[in-house]
Amino acid sequence: MRRERGMAVVMALLVVAMAATAAAVVLWQQGLWLRQVEADRSNAQANLVADGGIGWAIEVLRYDGETTGTDTLAELWAQPLPRTDAQGVAVSGQLADAQGRFNLNNLVQNGQGVPAQLSLYRRLLTELQLPVSLADALADYLDADDEARAGSAESAWYLTQPRPYQSANAPLVRLGQLAWVKGYTPGVIATLAPHVSVLPGSEPVAVNVNTATEPLLRALIEGARGGALQGLISQRVDNPFADVADFKARLPADARVADGVPIGVASKYFLLASRVERAPINRAVSALIVRDSRDTRLMWRSDGELAPPPPADGEKE
Repeated sequence: MRRERGMAVVMALLVVAMAATAAAVVLWQQGLWLRQVEADRSNAQANLVADGGIGWAIEVLRYDGETTGTDTLAELWAQPLPRTDAQGVAVSGQLADAQGRFNLNNLVQNGQGVPAQLSLYRRLLTELQLPVSLADALADYLDADDEARAGSAESAWYLTQPRPYQSANAPLVRLGQLAWVKGYTPGVIATLAPHVSVLPGSEPVAVNVNTATEPLLRALIEGARGGALQGLISQRVDNPFADVADFKARLPADARVADGVPIGVASKYFLLASRVERAPINRAVSALIVRDSRDTRLMWRSDGELAPPPPADGEKE
């Protein structure tokens, strides 16, 4: 019954968001925004509907934060946004917990590599059958110095490339920046993408054990394999962890959480992946939403996830 009431609230929020968007589109069609040229009409309408989808996601997360103290895969925010039409423009989408993925910026804090996070990332790479050397390559790209780890690269290597540039020596801002890092081919990035995130902050962001992807949870738990670990992973949807103590109490025998890695059962950062369609436009829109004690708000929105070209002439970004 509670879930049905919650779903009714979510759908009501969606109706309000889409109604506001539809009203804006109608105003457009009535000529109140004649400053725009007709050629931009489809694009502007798509933007309005994309904004409506983001507004829906913010309201769903705000509602969830007011009613629960945890974030799990069984909650309403984790359900897909149903395909909805507003004045001929269709929008659909899916929220994901960004803390259910490994935050790549956890690798380096205050300009220095974080050994526990490097170890966790190496184990995640192993779970994904990717070279563990990718961990050192990214850590070197992010850390403050220009001293390369064994088999890795720093500015001296990047400056020898056909289009020279330097290591960022700073946190990532978008996932697409991985294309600048040695070894991060399009195939590698595609494999990593569902399991990693790029989040702000001066401290490591905790992994939500209720929403962590299976490879990340396997990397996080040491000393357990096989059916026992799979059972722990599978039970999260119907029987999520109430708190960290509950999670640790339900670990298989001889299993433990990797040392030095913060974990939790609630999240602050969420990713929205949505699609807006209005012929001839078919646009992917991504957004990062933050929910904290102050508010639930948009941090950034991006139409597509494209990596910009490396800086020319050896300049830092």
